[in-house]
Amino acid sequence: MTFRNFKAATNQRDRLSASVDEASAKIRAFDDQRGPMGLLPDSVRLSDEYQSAQAEYGHSFARLRGFNRQYVKIFKKDIQEARRKKYAA
Repeated sequence: MTFRNFKAATNQRDRLSASVDEASAKIRAFDDQRGPMGLLPDSVRLSDEYQSAQAEYGHSFARLRGFNRQYVKIFKKDIQEARRKKYAA
């Protein structure tokens, strides 16, 4: 993974984060089927629809985690400066 600059890398991080959010929303769609203890029944967990949503979330999260592993190291000073500006206002 190569980064041209901080802004391009930040845009890429935002896109990856959005894909994780979308995949998470697909999993949360099953929340109305939870039992009294908050667990999903086996019939839901074993359904193809739920398993594909879970797999999509796992892949999206793994891509974001891998990206962040490099992003934070390469742009450490830029991230700190952006946070400083954000909270100074």
